[in-house]
Amino acid sequence: MKQDKISNATNKAINATNNATEASLEFTNKIIEQSKRLRKPSKKVDRIGSMVGSGIGVGLLIISATQLIFGKSLWATGSLVAGTITIGSNIIGYYKRNSNN
Repeated sequence: MKQDKISNATNKAINATNNATEASLEFTNKIIEQSKRLRKPSKKVDRIGSMVGSGIGVGLLIISATQLIFGKSLWATGSLVAGTITIGSNIIGYYKRNSNN
C-alpha cells in the first residue's frame, strides 16, 4: 500500500516533468520558427534596406565632394572611400541575396 503511494507520487512527478518539458520544447520551437522568419526579410524590405544603405553611401560621396571643395583632402578621401564601400557593399549584398532565391 505504501509502495503504491510512492509509485503514484513518482508517476505524478514524472508526468509533471514531462508536461513541463513538452511545453518548454514547444515554446522553443515556436521561437526558432519566428527567428527564421526574422532572419530572412521580405524582398520589399530587403530592397528598401539596400536603397537606404546606398543612399547613405551617396550622401558620403556628396560630403566628400564638399570637403574637397573646402580643401579638407584627408577628410574627403575618407568619406570617398567610406561612401564607395557602402554603395558597393549594398549593391553586392542585394544581388547576392536575390540570386539565391
